[in-house]
Amino acid sequence: MRKWFFVIVCFAISTTISIANDSLFTRYGLFVDYNFNRHYPNFIALPGCPSCNPGYLDGSGTGISFGGIFEYPINNNLLTYGRLELLNLNGLLTRNEETKVLIDTSLVNGEFTHTLDTKLSVISFEPGINYNIIKNLFLSAGINAGFFITNTYRQSEQITQPSDRGVFQDTKTRTRNDTSGTIQQISSVNLSLLFGLSYEFPLNSDETIFFAPEISYRYGLTNIVSTLDWKVNSFNLGIALKYSPKPFKQKIEPIYELKKEIKIDTVIVKLQRPAKLYSQGQEIQINSDTIRNIEIVTINNYFQRADTIFKKIIGEVKIQTYAQNEDGKIVKTTKIQINQQFVSQAFPLLPYIFFENKSSELQSKYNLSSASTNFNIEDLTINPIVFHNNILNIIGQRMKENPSATINLYGFTDPLTEGNDCNIANSRENSIKEYFTKVWGIAEERIKLISGRRNCLPINQTKTQSEEGYSENRRVEIESSNPSILAPIAKKRYLETPKINPPKLIFDPSGTTVENPDSWKLEVYQANGVKIFEETRNGNPVKISIEITEEQANNIINGNNIIVKLSVLKNNDTILGQDEISVQKDTSDFEVERLSLALFYVSGYELREVDKKAINQFTKDLQKSDSITVTGFTDYLGNPETNLILSEKRSEVVCNYIRDINEVERSGAIISSCSGVGSNRKPPQIHSFETPEERFLSRTVQLEIRRKWRVNK
Repeated sequence: MRKWFFVIVCFAISTTISIANDSLFTRYGLFVDYNFNRHYPNFIALPGCPSCNPGYLDGSGTGISFGGIFEYPINNNLLTYGRLELLNLNGLLTRNEETKVLIDTSLVNGEFTHTLDTKLSVISFEPGINYNIIKNLFLSAGINAGFFITNTYRQSEQITQPSDRGVFQDTKTRTRNDTSGTIQQISSVNLSLLFGLSYEFPLNSDETIFFAPEISYRYGLTNIVSTLDWKVNSFNLGIALKYSPKPFKQKIEPIYELKKEIKIDTVIVKLQRPAKLYSQGQEIQINSDTIRNIEIVTINNYFQRADTIFKKIIGEVKIQTYAQNEDGKIVKTTKIQINQQFVSQAFPLLPYIFFENKSSELQSKYNLSSASTNFNIEDLTINPIVFHNNILNIIGQRMKENPSATINLYGFTDPLTEGNDCNIANSRENSIKEYFTKVWGIAEERIKLISGRRNCLPINQTKTQSEEGYSENRRVEIESSNPSILAPIAKKRYLETPKINPPKLIFDPSGTTVENPDSWKLEVYQANGVKIFEETRNGNPVKISIEITEEQANNIINGNNIIVKLSVLKNNDTILGQDEISVQKDTSDFEVERLSLALFYVSGYELREVDKKAINQFTKDLQKSDSITVTGFTDYLGNPETNLILSEKRSEVVCNYIRDINEVERSGAIISSCSGVGSNRKPPQIHSFETPEERFLSRTVQLEIRRKWRVNK
């Protein structure tokens, strides 16, 4: 029976792992009950305790029970709960019997009472559910399982008639068979069903502390003694004091978007020798409006302006802007569209430091510093490659913040270009250790070098026979038993620019009629000072194509036109041509939560336990109408067809695991896409496969949850 107790406990704990809702919150508390116990015996005597009793048939008693409460919400009206309590089941069992009583020298008719006084207490665990019938009124049901910690008795026979005289004939006393001890063959597990009602009275305005009177009835399922027919029911009156903290909700300050739209009328004036080439007119505001949503306040200002272009009659400079779309088609464009979205992402740390061939010197790309005070992780651009280039400083800072943490350094060499040269591997370990001790002041005993090995080749080595493969094997791997040292870098709700349309701009000066100019200069900028592109050359102007970077897109101001200015110099005269591109910059109504499962081994697609835990955490708060996309990636080493199949396997194993844990079906979310792109497309913010870290960070699967956060009115 004891094993069933532990099965019930495990089941009860598992039922509390549910998704909470917005109406009920987790509760913690204490309770105390006063029990009116009713015993239902049907036996003559306890095991090992002889008695001439014709049989006990009933009994009663009282006691106090107390313990702790934990309650967890399942939905708007239902709570799971668990109670750990000390339960008192004391009872007094009696049975009257007629007998002959000796008074002086005569025997007369009399009566005596068999008495069995039991002390029974149980340590028990009670899982169950509370149903919210109406506000603050709960109906509860549960099953109580426990084991006895007190099971003693006292047995006696006492003459009750005559009440003031007479003795037993055999003992010459009014009391006989007065024995006591421990009840033998006590049941290993005590089980009972419980039903009850409770009402919660809030004690504060926030309704986080409750006083709850409660009544309940406990129905015994098992016998007190395993070999006897003896059960106990009880009626309970009690009170509970509960604490129900409400989840912290961060106050979100509104984001103000200032949009400016200018209607420009341009007048061209041709002169023999103009004093200036361009005169910008005065902006006049003609209208404005404000659009308020939950988190963004958009202010639209509308202006008009009349500009003048002065042209010298020696020739004309003309510049036109074309767009090369994703399909390669080139068309005239007057507008650029920048789409942004809010993103929350955990960037995994790649705990590898890479070295040049046969070198143990740290590369300058790791942003080596002479003093730890010069580093602040919050100053870094949000980009996985930037984070990796600062990994030594990130780990150094975390080691200082966690003074008990230690790290292990494993140096490796490439088997083909360096051989199994452990001297190089050990030197690489020492270079990293020296940086941590001198720059970050980390004690030497906290850094363990895994040296003295005979084999210094990577366990999971890249076997591609090229410099790309060789460079991945020349590394030092960093491990730590403290999870915080190599934990991902979490960035909450930053703006990302996933799409710039058109992706490529082409500036065409073919309409220019100035012959044999000395030089020319192309400038692309916004009037507010944001410089996008600039180039100066000699001779005749030529076509220039550029791609606007994400960093430039973030700096571009919505509503301010991009000015494309071509200046042609001839005989100390400057002839100007100009084009303008309007800017539309929108923030998506959907926000993205992104998880990168890094890092898969070369040609591998198995999920590690750490990946499964990350997926469980990532999907635990799914909401209805959430859309999940799963995309598998690879680096470009190997055959493109094989890489595509590998990326599809990586995404498929992740999608299957998400379906297996049932979070999508439970929440009402959907998996909108489960695909692999091989090396045809790079993960977000990975722009090439040129370096080892870019290739390692490309062997990944990315999960994205798209959730609508703004309601359009």
